[in-house]
Amino acid sequence: MNKKTLKLVYQTISNVLAEPKKALGEHIEIPEITKNLLVDWDKLVVEKAMEKIIQENKHYHIEYSHNENCLEVKISRQGHYLLNQDKEGVI
Repeated sequence: MNKKTLKLVYQTISNVLAEPKKALGEHIEIPEITKNLLVDWDKLVVEKAMEKIIQENKHYHIEYSHNENCLEVKISRQGHYLLNQDKEGVI
């Protein structure tokens, strides 16, 4: 596995999940968001990248499935955590 490829896959998926994480943190009425990516990545590279993303996002429940050309990622809040709960003035 090429480290450059792993880094690219990780960064791409992380960038795609940035907006859903923000939406989940700001809008309590949104329980889950699903993102689909058309990809041409090796399964092992996707698994390694997703493993790292899941470890880094412990306040979110993240599930994914990867088949030939599609990566589907479902993300939801873990418990009652809000992304913006640590900002000043937010309870």
